[in-house]
Amino acid sequence: MIRWLKRKKFISNAYISPNDRNPIDSRSSAAARLEPKSISPDKEVEHYNSRLLQFGIDICQMPRWTPPTTNTRKEAFIIASYIANDIELRSFFLNKRSLPTSQLLKKFQKKSITRYAPYIIATALIVIEDYHNLKGYLPE
Repeated sequence: MIRWLKRKKFISNAYISPNDRNPIDSRSSAAARLEPKSISPDKEVEHYNSRLLQFGIDICQMPRWTPPTTNTRKEAFIIASYIANDIELRSFFLNKRSLPTSQLLKKFQKKSITRYAPYIIATALIVIEDYHNLKGYLPE
């Protein structure tokens, strides 16, 4: 998220003259016009922030709740993907605005679920809501 904000600031200050255009860009832009338009990154982050606030999570606090190691981030992402892919868990998650802890305890460790719950919620929202620009920041 922080990398995206820094990159956005860098790109907004950049200027590309019309003479610097690549002929390949015109072909890709023509193909882009045929595809449905996606939401701009700014609006996507604003919508994501409003969804996080509905779950009681402030986006500014996310660095504090992010797991420190790659392995724990991947584990939390696996839990979030499990919620997003299971219809019952997803409906419970979206309706109750909390993690379905009792169902998750059957498959995952309690320590992982409770310690990184805000990160799991935030990641599950990215997967469920299909935020294309934010998915690039998730572990693979």
